[in-house]
Amino acid sequence: MAYGARVSRAGYKASTCADFESAFDSRYPNLKIAFQGKFTTNNTNAQQTVVTHSLGYAPVFWFYVKDKYGTNNVTLARTGYSQFFRINATNLIYDGGALDVLEIYYYIFHQRIDQNITYNTVSNTATTPSGSSNDYGIRVSKSGFDVKTTAAKNLAWSSEYPSPIIQKMITGTLTSASQTTVSHGLNYYPQHFLYIYDIFSDSRWSAVINSSFDLQIYTTNANVVFTFFGFNATYDYGLLILKDPVKV
Repeated sequence: MAYGARVSRAGYKASTCADFESAFDSRYPNLKIAFQGKFTTNNTNAQQTVVTHSLGYAPVFWFYVKDKYGTNNVTLARTGYSQFFRINATNLIYDGGALDVLEIYYYIFHQRIDQNITYNTVSNTATTPSGSSNDYGIRVSKSGFDVKTTAAKNLAWSSEYPSPIIQKMITGTLTSASQTTVSHGLNYYPQHFLYIYDIFSDSRWSAVINSSFDLQIYTTNANVVFTFFGFNATYDYGLLILKDPVKV
């Protein structure tokens, strides 16, 4: 007999809810933050260390860039800048290639990029919430905050809110300018993040996003499909696919 623990999100039945409707399930890892912070780049070609994480492996990371034109808009890994931020087993760096003063907010997770692992799907069919949505649940506050009264941003974990759940982390080799297709088998559109290795010949991973000139990526309800236009014939990639849907 298998043993474990499962906590559903508020309003859902833990015994019948879809995988992505659970707040915690010991069968699947959540995406856990190891480091987060703010960094302002210098207008120079010199390489700048954003943060030294010293995890001993290249971890999954996200970052947001604040609009430098004074509108205070924030975007995820903005096109044209994303590849200038790269990570290895020791640190996250900015190489100054964009020659801009950028205000960035970074998140580094415990999940390593260069790992092949796939978790089973128990249920990928959305259910209808029923019962109480706010009277019961589990809340864990961050150190120094009152768990009964603190705002959601000060909670380490709560069954009221979803946490990103990993479905698959897969690595492979792509051929430049050729389409690569990775199956996820979820029958809906999952959130996903792509990393490419050694674009600038420095043994680091770049977080890359959809753009018109170097990467085209999209998801269907069966696959994640991407094409990278690089200078080399081939590149290694790491693709993170979450159980959390973009659209159910």
